[in-house]
Amino acid sequence: MTGSSVQLTLVGRMKVVDFAQVLGMSIEQVVALVVCARERVPGRAAAGRGLGSHRPAAPGHRSIPGPRLSPSGGMAVTRRTGSRGGGSTSAEVSPRSTVAGVTHRQVHEAVDRWLLAEALERHHGNITHTATELGLSRKRMRERWAEVRPLEPRAMTRVFKAIKAPVPAPSIEQLRARVTHAGVHDEVDRWLLEQVFLQESQNLTHAAQRLHVSRRYFRERRAKLCSA
Repeated sequence: MTGSSVQLTLVGRMKVVDFAQVLGMSIEQVVALVVCARERVPGRAAAGRGLGSHRPAAPGHRSIPGPRLSPSGGMAVTRRTGSRGGGSTSAEVSPRSTVAGVTHRQVHEAVDRWLLAEALERHHGNITHTATELGLSRKRMRERWAEVRPLEPRAMTRVFKAIKAPVPAPSIEQLRARVTHAGVHDEVDRWLLEQVFLQESQNLTHAAQRLHVSRRYFRERRAKLCSA
């Protein structure tokens, strides 16, 4: 830079010193990143170097992406997921998404951990009899039990408390009275969807986001259970 009063501006009118503080880097590191970025653009020469063409990166060099600004003005974070493809997904962190406590899927996994374990105990571990009582196929019974068995036995109680609903969750006796797998989950959803809907001031979008389900699923599922 030329002159002590002249400062480089980045990201609109943000000064380089402010930008460096946001990134947790020194001014020299930020400037070095900007210079390297200019050198990587084909046909552009780095200022002051007199290079007329793009200089290829050294073999084995891997660039490390820094934080980027999302369209809404927040910081977008790249999260690495455990997908089969081993790739990563980039998503903006929404303040509301961190408030929910538990998702719709987590609630029903916890319910199944209790429901299937109790039914298996009644039938002394007999998959066929347990599946018949719950209205499931033997295959579905085996698969679902394998999915939820690693959860702690009291997961349902902990998850229900995390909802913090003014109306208490269905009791064990109420759920047992529903008998079948579908009946138990209908009873849970009838309570869960209504409570979250009221907690979010009857805002369908916010209620669906809180439970990590689509607006369409929330609307149709709630309408079906309320009319039953």
